Amino acid sequence: MKHLRYTLLATTVLVCADLAAAAPASAAFCVESPVRTGTAEVVKPTPGEKAALKQREVFVKERFIELFGAEVIEGLGLNWETLRDASVSFEHPDKRHAIHKIKDFLRRQSRIHGDNEVFESIYAGVLRLSESIFAVHLTRLEDHARIYFQTRFPGATVKFSPKLDGVQLGSIARVNHEEGKVEKFYIKTHSSGFASERSSTPGSVNPIELLVYQLLETFGVGSKTHFFGRDERNFYIATKDASAEGNFEEYSKVDRKNRETTAPVWGALSGILVEGDRENEDNAGDVERVIATDPLAQSFIHQMSLLDALARLMVYTDPYCQDH
Repeated sequence: MKHLRYTLLATTVLVCADLAAAAPASAAFCVESPVRTGTAEVVKPTPGEKAALKQREVFVKERFIELFGAEVIEGLGLNWETLRDASVSFEHPDKRHAIHKIKDFLRRQSRIHGDNEVFESIYAGVLRLSESIFAVHLTRLEDHARIYFQTRFPGATVKFSPKLDGVQLGSIARVNHEEGKVEKFYIKTHSSGFASERSSTPGSVNPIELLVYQLLETFGVGSKTHFFGRDERNFYIATKDASAEGNFEEYSKVDRKNRETTAPVWGALSGILVEGDRENEDNAGDVERVIATDPLAQSFIHQMSLLDALARLMVYTDPYCQDH
């Protein structure tokens, strides 16, 4: 398995090198923050600098001490000087950790101080700050996505709408081509990238993750995928809408008790398979006969076997779907 991981990593490096040779540098990474349309340079202060200034405005230690007492605030163990230093990036690990800790502290204190105007003002300020920081990351993602798609598809316009689910920061992009065709892409940060549920600093992208997307696309079980970003931490994955060529439904939504939902997926198997896997094992002979005569059942078995083989070969799991 170790040799497989090295092979995958080497393949990824070669693929990235080929892509870099075939496309301009701006198609993959933009070292500087993207310049907005109609401007000659990045406007100062940048959104990130505004967030750092807002942090200095919100985290006035004396206000917290006045309401909660010095002993309680000191007990939080926060570096208030770093929090209020606007020259320190709003993304600094100490700041991310402190904001998460303060939000959790205020959430617990709301039971006691919920009717206190000073508390409500402090709590509201921290929540607005958290939302503004999230907006900076989302704006950055959408700016880089716009640059990428307009570079790849000259003349196209890109519009965004909110990402409705998932842990990672993301957005939905609709790319309107000059000839009138519209394509929809789901964009998100990589697995170690920015996520609203975590307080830790985003890590570097893992090339193995990118190779998984490429392999799934190559085997025809994954959508067309694009990679781009600002750097190895602010790195984004865009997958084309899987229903672009027809209807698409998640297999997890198939109700195994309802033949109306299983028949289009299982084919004739829906007439003999039951909910319990153990009972299906006792019915193996009938299952094999049905598979031999029904093309839809054969397609289902083939696709599920391919996905299972790929998952086992790559030791692929979703860390957010595992039981702990």
